[in-house]
Amino acid sequence: LPPKLFDAFAATCGDPNNRFAFATEQLEELLAINRPEPDAATVRAFRSVSRITLRQILLHGLDDVVHFGKRLIRYEQSDKGVTVHFEDGTSATGDILVGADGVNSRVREQFLPHATPISTNVFAIAAKIALDESTRKLLSPDCLAGACVIQGPKGRAMFVARHEFRNSPKLVLDGIGSDGSASDATGLLTDNSADYAFWGFMADRSNLIASDRRHMQNGSALDKMTPVALRDYVLKMIDGWHPRLKQLVCDSDLSTLTTWPMRTAAVIKPWSTTNITLIGDAIHSMPPTGGIGGNTALRDADLLADRLAAANRGEMTLTEAVQQYEQQMFRYAFDAVRESTGRLRDITSTSTLKLATGRTFFRTIDKLPALKRKIFEQ
Repeated sequence: LPPKLFDAFAATCGDPNNRFAFATEQLEELLAINRPEPDAATVRAFRSVSRITLRQILLHGLDDVVHFGKRLIRYEQSDKGVTVHFEDGTSATGDILVGADGVNSRVREQFLPHATPISTNVFAIAAKIALDESTRKLLSPDCLAGACVIQGPKGRAMFVARHEFRNSPKLVLDGIGSDGSASDATGLLTDNSADYAFWGFMADRSNLIASDRRHMQNGSALDKMTPVALRDYVLKMIDGWHPRLKQLVCDSDLSTLTTWPMRTAAVIKPWSTTNITLIGDAIHSMPPTGGIGGNTALRDADLLADRLAAANRGEMTLTEAVQQYEQQMFRYAFDAVRESTGRLRDITSTSTLKLATGRTFFRTIDKLPALKRKIFEQ
């Protein structure tokens, strides 16, 4: 990034999380992993960033390059390159087409129709809550220092984390521009200047009560719920959990309540390289339980840009550039998919034996600092 934009990016990052914990649904801490107070180098290396802010910064100054309001219908390859056709009747031709169009990618649908993401049988509901004097009391000081996974019975779990800015993004981002969103939504959903806590509730459909399971096989029932209904449904699912967790859900900003069925990338074999390729969720969607989906997409973009720049300098052909990207991406990205999906299975397991065994393991490790450091040093 140009210096002005990188400074804006750095200034709008949140405080780093120095702690990660696991707890029961009654907020009994099972295991805490504490990172030493970060030095300046660590703070520079680990960035807690608002995705809205990041998009705003990355898109600044690209008004003549990035165009919004287009929806791809199909593409076709020819000797001239790749031509894409849009719903509004227009088209565009280029040397290479990069499908960066997310989990429901139309590029992937045509290019790799067998790579459609598969259901994990887990659904998620998430929201934000503004951090102020009263809402901070709902989170323990330890939770405010980092993130916490709450693993309850019946395959139900929550993830809680906070994002606090070091500076006022509104002042830093003055004149930077927008992120191209056409949304008119208000509240924390689009406000990238307010401190907030985030919670996400996850549950395996197989262990819901019978009436709910019948209506939520494909997530359609959840999609049709109002924000109030979604909030109340989470409260129903965490009935009997710690009162502070229920209050956290009650006080959430309704404009931020959202739901989605968790899917994960299908296991596929490497494909033959052409002038079509994919990055991010378009090819390796993964559950958020690994915490690396966004970073993996950025790694894709960095690697692909580097290889395309090398091709532009004449150091390799365009096909070789794409092939080198795909070979490396395929290894690290699908490792991340497997890791994230495995963690989701563990967190939302409906096995009472596995839950009890996991809690015993966490409690034991937490009481043995030397062993804990050895296990989690990386």
